[in-house]
Amino acid sequence: MDGADYDELRLSILYEGFRHKIAHLSDPYPVFDTSTKSKIFAAPHRRIAWTVYAGKRQPAIKLIPYPKPILLKKARTPWAVSYNHRIQISLRSFANDIVKSINGPSGYLRQLQSDSLARKNFEKAMQKFFSQSRNCVAASIA
Repeated sequence: MDGADYDELRLSILYEGFRHKIAHLSDPYPVFDTSTKSKIFAAPHRRIAWTVYAGKRQPAIKLIPYPKPILLKKARTPWAVSYNHRIQISLRSFANDIVKSINGPSGYLRQLQSDSLARKNFEKAMQKFFSQSRNCVAASIA
């Protein structure tokens, strides 16, 4: 896995435009407008269309800029929508890279096995995460 394939911009687009919508039981917008998340995305303003592939492609997440806006044709929208970037996501390659980042020769699991500070940080993170999860469950039950 090449860490350069996972820069902050591509991962933020993936999270904000795609994962966040799916996690909250909604379809991602056909075009994600980065100006709606100005605290996360600095200039330039991007309008990003999606292509998701089931098979292997490299890189797993690819952002393609276009010199001129392109009118969206395949998705039905109530008005004309254009985009100036396309993000291509390869689900198989992304899943494989996630597994490698954990189990690979230089993966996170090996780091936890060999680095006591990493283990302490992991333990703190898990305690914080699971205490917040319990608080959310308790609040929703009350």
